[in-house]
Amino acid sequence: MARIHKWISNLIKNMDEELDEKKKREVLESTGRKCITTSTIKKAKKVFSESASFEEFLIEYCKVNSHFQEVDGEYYMVYPHCYCSFVNKHPNLSELSSTYCYCSVGWVKELFEKATDRDVKVELIHTVVSGADECRFKIQF
Repeated sequence: MARIHKWISNLIKNMDEELDEKKKREVLESTGRKCITTSTIKKAKKVFSESASFEEFLIEYCKVNSHFQEVDGEYYMVYPHCYCSFVNKHPNLSELSSTYCYCSVGWVKELFEKATDRDVKVELIHTVVSGADECRFKIQF
């Protein structure tokens, strides 16, 4: 397993060296979109379909998903630690570029776009891989 971690870490490092920011984001967001489970999307869709308005959905989804948080009228996905099994099993996180976390941006986009049938903008604020004590993504609907 350590070998695959090193290989992927090197792949991301090479992406950092060879690709512009836009292309790195596109590749990793696409990967994250494929990582989310259909059951996670179905749960969010259910809350959306049972809500009388988009605003009600936002309120209700904050109640059922403790990671989805409203702060001063802005919405965030906040994780107290990284939930990515690849990251959690990585033997040396200092080898892994935070570029990898654009995968999670795609995951969050896929969740909300599929649940609400709206375009969503997700901004990576900081992550555990980048040295923060949490992972935080700002969501704009």
